[in-house]
Amino acid sequence: MELAKNELRISITAACNMKCVYCHNEGNTKMAILSKEQIRKIVEACKGMNLKKIRLTGGEPLTAPEVIDICKMLTEEYNIEVEMNTNGIEIEKLMTIINNNWIKKVVIGMDYFDKEVSKNSPIGLSSKEIKDNILSIRDSGCEVRIATVYNDDDENTENIVRWAVDNNIGVRVLEIVKEKTDEEYSKRYMQLQESIRTKIDIDWHIDNALQELNGSKDGKTLVKFYHSLCRLGLCNICKKVPFRITSSGIARPCILTSKTDIDIFDGDIRENIIKVIESNNSKDVTCKNR
Repeated sequence: MELAKNELRISITAACNMKCVYCHNEGNTKMAILSKEQIRKIVEACKGMNLKKIRLTGGEPLTAPEVIDICKMLTEEYNIEVEMNTNGIEIEKLMTIINNNWIKKVVIGMDYFDKEVSKNSPIGLSSKEIKDNILSIRDSGCEVRIATVYNDDDENTENIVRWAVDNNIGVRVLEIVKEKTDEEYSKRYMQLQESIRTKIDIDWHIDNALQELNGSKDGKTLVKFYHSLCRLGLCNICKKVPFRITSSGIARPCILTSKTDIDIFDGDIRENIIKVIESNNSKDVTCKNR
């Protein structure tokens, strides 16, 4: 019994220092925090499942009180690669983790190329400050990528992609996760891809696994486009993605519904994780939202 891609995605806190309007908060429904010892129990329960990587998310993971200790524990005690999705605001705390080699990769959310706030939120740091933080992470030697949500502003998204390519930084352009189909938005998202492909001179190809447009430079994949798998109902692909555990300890295979939730701390943690894996491996997979 192995985990998808030998990886877990764990939201260690539902709290955040931004208020992005589109945020699904990794499926969190309660303002909770996972402790270092709870994370340890999850890792111990996964022994023999070939767990090699944990992606820490939130909320905003850098606001969690024990985030530094969690990264240190996972790296030094369990030899697990740590990755993190963050808005990049608490750069000093993040650089402490980076400088101690307790993290492998950082994914920074940035939706606006040049605005007073870097994402669609009333609070946060400016785009310039976040770009400076991204460059600091890159210069430290830690891998850094940008995740940007397409917001119907083609010029803005193109500027982010161009800046990332010019600075040899990976960027992922995301379609907003929506429960209901928005054909017009999807059409504009596809038009954006074609526009960027014609304007930015790198090597473009279609990824075999997800059939998404990728752009490479000097053999390194820098640009990727991601449709909302939930909107398309592609559960057979989505089930191959590492499942998420919320800050309340809920395993949530499908981000848009609680119907498949399993409380991993309710009973034997290992048995509950196995239930989630078996559910994801089921051949009879249909979209939970249709």
